[in-house]
Amino acid sequence: NATLTAIPLGKPVLVRPGTMMVKIQSDPRTFAVEPGDYTIRWVPTEAVAVALYGANWNKRIIDIEPTYWSRFTMGSDLTVALHPAGSVLKDAAGAKFYYDGANKRAFASDAAFKANMFQEKYVINNPSSTGWSSATAGAAITGFEDALFSLQR
Repeated sequence: NATLTAIPLGKPVLVRPGTMMVKIQSDPRTFAVEPGDYTIRWVPTEAVAVALYGANWNKRIIDIEPTYWSRFTMGSDLTVALHPAGSVLKDAAGAKFYYDGANKRAFASDAAFKANMFQEKYVINNPSSTGWSSATAGAAITGFEDALFSLQR
């Protein structure tokens, strides 16, 4: 017990940006989460949700405890089907990309994907959203990058 009490508590780990959408029970709106300061962006219509996450978009929503809601920063609404930063997308050819909101960065290998603790179940396959596929190609992700992995901001 003495050892455990000596360990300082860190910040709570919220939701990994780009994986799940969030909401709270007292508000019917659903929000996409972006990295950095946990910016949340309202997904205002089902059409936008389908374009972003596919037909099973409603399986990507989790309720956040109201006590943690204040840790999120409200961003602009997603009024067009453009993926939020932090999304991992797969194109029709099967290549995986990390979208940072302006650039798409290819994963150089499955090892680079796994090194950053991404999971296949959160990869968005061949999304119909606009913009990400024509985004500027950034540097390939070749291994672990703390900025992609760290969840405590």
